[in-house]
Amino acid sequence: MPERRVEGVKKVYVNPDVCMGCGLCEVYCLVQHSRTRNLIKAFRREKPRATARIRVERYGALSFGFQCRRCTEPLCAYSCITGATYVDGDGKVAFDENKCIGCLTCVLACPYGAIARDEARGLVARCDMCDGEEIPACVRNCPNEALVFAEFSGAGATPGVAEVASNGAEVALVLDRPGVGPDESRARRDETRTARDGSVAAPGGGDF
Repeated sequence: MPERRVEGVKKVYVNPDVCMGCGLCEVYCLVQHSRTRNLIKAFRREKPRATARIRVERYGALSFGFQCRRCTEPLCAYSCITGATYVDGDGKVAFDENKCIGCLTCVLACPYGAIARDEARGLVARCDMCDGEEIPACVRNCPNEALVFAEFSGAGATPGVAEVASNGAEVALVLDRPGVGPDESRARRDETRTARDGSVAAPGGGDF
């Protein structure tokens, strides 16, 4: 599904070449959405424990952090029966958990499986890009800078980042660099799948 290209709106991109699958993005996402925002208390004392909005996918040598893609046609928002998930006036996919009834329609509608179930509270948990923060917690705490908070288009656009879409066992890399055609993208995807199966090393050396 195409990415939402709204000038001035940012999203999280991933560079799988430098992701080592450490899971710190998941850890700090959970802490960011906890009540105390304290690392120890969030994991050991808070009941119920907060839910991370990002997850790390691991396929052999390949790994990457994955969360809401802010789709051009957000099926989650279209299918939400209460209006909890919607597109705001700035063109961003937003979520009002006070309206969420935990019906999981958005979970079923999302083609990427990017919406998590918050079983403890009977709701869903979806990435909000750490609204109110200059940089999302996952990006801020990634030790290899494998996550990039970038603008889609316009004067502030950040070219040269890769978007990862996960759909079941398939991994597709959508290269966002100028001059990268479908043949190279397909070759890169095939190389990545081969790496996932363990026959060769993961692709590297990308100019991100």
